[in-house]
Parts: sequence; structure tokens; C-alpha cells
Amino acid sequence: MRFGKILSLIAVALVACPRFFSSMADCVTRCMTGFTCDTHNSISCDMQYYNTRQRCQISCKGQDAPLPPAPYGAVAFGDEGAEGMSWNQTSAEAAQKVALNNCAQYGKNCKLVSHFENTCGAMAKSDDERHSETATGPSKEQAATNAIAACRSRWGGKCASDLSGCSYADRRVPPPGPRAISWGAIAFSAADGQTGHSQAKDDRAAAEKEALSDCSQRGRSCVVMTTFNKQCGALVRDGKIAGVAASADQRTALQQATQACTKNGGARCVPLVVFCSR
Repeated sequence: MRFGKILSLIAVALVACPRFFSSMADCVTRCMTGFTCDTHNSISCDMQYYNTRQRCQISCKGQDAPLPPAPYGAVAFGDEGAEGMSWNQTSAEAAQKVALNNCAQYGKNCKLVSHFENTCGAMAKSDDERHSETATGPSKEQAATNAIAACRSRWGGKCASDLSGCSYADRRVPPPGPRAISWGAIAFSAADGQTGHSQAKDDRAAAEKEALSDCSQRGRSCVVMTTFNKQCGALVRDGKIAGVAASADQRTALQQATQACTKNGGARCVPLVVFCSR
């Protein structure tokens, strides 16, 4: 008899106070409802999402049901080397949407080029950033190595990867955090129009050294044209005339480099290097 009364009280409570019971199950979901990506922030949208979700999990601890598995990730690629990635998403559709949104911040015509589940993924781009290849691996580093190898095999030349992440259902591998320091540099040889670049270095000297070394493999008179930390860089040239620039995003860097090339006397300025070091 007493047990029956208890069941009756629960039934009444579910009808009269549905918010109380639903808050136990979807606190994190409701907490995330107000999330919007700040496109002016240097931190990518998927990292902003991850940080916000972590805060929601902490504030909802003890109120919420266990989080669903989130093993899905995706990679998108667009014009002018635009790129975007997602990881630790709860569905393939969500992973694709986040990757496309992130890519759209840096360029146009973004398309999905890869998706992965319960592993790590990476993308590598060719020197001119017109082509890309993706690959997976047991770690971010191995996935990047595999992507670079695939890029070199198909497109030749020097390929580089600055995009990698992991998605595991049990969250054993957290998303990569933003680097506090990430130096990049661009070198140019006016005598023969060759370039070299470096990215994700721990200091300016290391970035300049690698850029010069990269350029010197093909060029005869390489000099460092620009060095930057956690920014995007671009080099545009017309013959021996070049223009370089660094900015918070690829598109602005390319525009400023083109303007500099034209100001220096270039009539047909062509982009040679556009990339970000973050």
C-alpha cells in the first residue's frame, strides 16, 4: 500500500514539476543552449564550444546524466587554404557542421574532405595551399605525419600540417589546447622566385632558421621577409617584386600582401605562400 502511494506521488510530481526532473537529465544541454561562437576571438569555434561545454559539465556535476559518447570528427577545406576541423562531437552530422563553420571563417567554398570516428585525424596542405590530403592515426602526431606523407606522394613538393585532433568515445584523449607561442616565418629568394616557410615554432630564431633552410633548398639568395607569432602570413610576388604581410586571418594577410606587392611596382602579383601559425 505504501509503495503504491509513493508511485502515485512520483506520477503527480512528473506532471506537476516536469522541469525539476528534466533538469536532472539535460542540465548540460540547457546550459549549452546559449552558446554562440565569437568569430572575432583568436580561439577556434570548436575550441570555444569545448571550453563552454567543460564549464557546463562542472556546473551541472551531480545533476546530469552521463554525457553521451562523442567519437566523431571532421575536416573541411576551401579556397585560399581555408581549413576547419571538429572533434569530440556526438554525431557525424554535428562534426561536419562544426568543421564547415570553422572553415568558413577563413575562406569561401568550404567542402568536407574527411571524417573520422574513434581515432585521430589531420590534414596537410601543399606549398601553394591549393591542394590537401587527410589521414588518420592513433595520435595527433602520427595522423599529421600520415597526412604529410599522403600530400607529398600525390602533389609533390613540401607539404605541411597545422590541423589535427582526436575523437574518442571515452574522452581519453582531450582536444588539443591552443598554443601560447607559435612562431612562423616566410623567406624569399628574389633571384629565382623561390620561397620557404616555417610554422608552430617555439621562438623567432627557430622559425627564421627553418624558413631560410626550406627556401635555400631551391633558392640562391634567400632572406627572411617576415616573422610572426600566432598569426597568418602571406607572400605575393610578380617576378622579383614581392609583398608580404601578417595578420590575424589568412584573407586579410593575403589582401595586405597583394597591396604591398602592387605598391612595390608589381603588375601581376600572384600568391605564393599563405598559411597560419597557431
